[in-house]
Amino acid sequence: VQAAYSFGPNIEATLLSQQPDPVKPGEIVEVRFKIENSGTAATSEILVEIMPEFPFSLYSGEAVVNVGKMRAGQTGADASIVAFKLKVDEKAVEGDNEIELRVKIADDVWKSYTEENFMVRVESPDSILSLEGIYTQPEQMVPGQDAKLYIKLNNQADNILRNIKLSLDLDDVPIVPTDSSDEKSVYQIKAGEEEWVVFNLVAEADAEAKIYKVPVDLTYYDVAGNLYSKETTIGLKIGDEPELLLYISETEVYAKGQKGAVTITIANHGLANVKLMKMTLMPSENYEVISANEVYIGDVDTDDIESQDFDVYVSKGKETVDLLVKLEYRDANNKKITENYQVPLKLYSSWEARKFGLKKSSSWVWLIVLVILGVVGYFLYHRYWRKKKKNNKQ
Repeated sequence: VQAAYSFGPNIEATLLSQQPDPVKPGEIVEVRFKIENSGTAATSEILVEIMPEFPFSLYSGEAVVNVGKMRAGQTGADASIVAFKLKVDEKAVEGDNEIELRVKIADDVWKSYTEENFMVRVESPDSILSLEGIYTQPEQMVPGQDAKLYIKLNNQADNILRNIKLSLDLDDVPIVPTDSSDEKSVYQIKAGEEEWVVFNLVAEADAEAKIYKVPVDLTYYDVAGNLYSKETTIGLKIGDEPELLLYISETEVYAKGQKGAVTITIANHGLANVKLMKMTLMPSENYEVISANEVYIGDVDTDDIESQDFDVYVSKGKETVDLLVKLEYRDANNKKITENYQVPLKLYSSWEARKFGLKKSSSWVWLIVLVILGVVGYFLYHRYWRKKKKNNKQ
């Protein structure tokens, strides 16, 4: 059953980076945003506006940038990058400070991106211990499987920092520590040096695939005994690689030289949902696609199937013909994926097709057989009566 899907542009904004990170009060920071169109339709000209508030102000350039038109599916490496330079006020407070961005397409209304929590990190120049190089192994946490979270602590101060404690707040996310500890301690880190902290984690088996925001608390002391604390948020990605199975569920084509409908079925037997799927039956020297060769499937949830019919003419092949299928879709975390499949279509000889009931013998063949039997019968009958009459005369 094919579901109905809406079409149109879908503009998404992501804060890529700030430079420097962190930035000190009174300095200039450049913030870079990625603008993507993950929808199914192109856009008119897109305007992007930065709306800085204290402790930020626009340092140079214009607050509104025209990024031009964007085609459907213009994401990832093809996305548009917009940069703004901001001045940080001398009285800025240490911590994560939110900035607002809004976007509009041509004469449409402005769409404000306030729920994305675009944060610029401000640090005072003394005793800075920064969190860097945050990543997980594997890159995305698979539900029910162990993973490691690596966080690098970088001492940017001019002296030793001691009694460092780093803790994760996992109360509101489907992630738990496997070693019964969501807090790690480091005795000390010398000036200019780094230290890696490792957390052993597992995502719950029924965790939904998406990016989860995890609050992180960091406390430490300088050589004078002053206590420093900071709170930040990191994103942990939960998901799995989609597992799709393609097969021929129905066919009207059993031998070369035939044309008819072939039904290709997609089964999602993995733990990850897929969305925005497009299926293309690619050309081949062994067959011709008579119908449209490209169709939009949409979403295929886990433990679900979707089917699509194609009309084909098979010109070559003995036992099987591989139908070349290309799938383009996005995973639950919006990653674009392209996969190619070879789906075997079983072919039969005329004798095999009749044997398995796939092909009936032509009626004209039976007619010829009946005519031959009639002629033979008439000949034998005529011969029998001539012989009988001859015997009676004798």
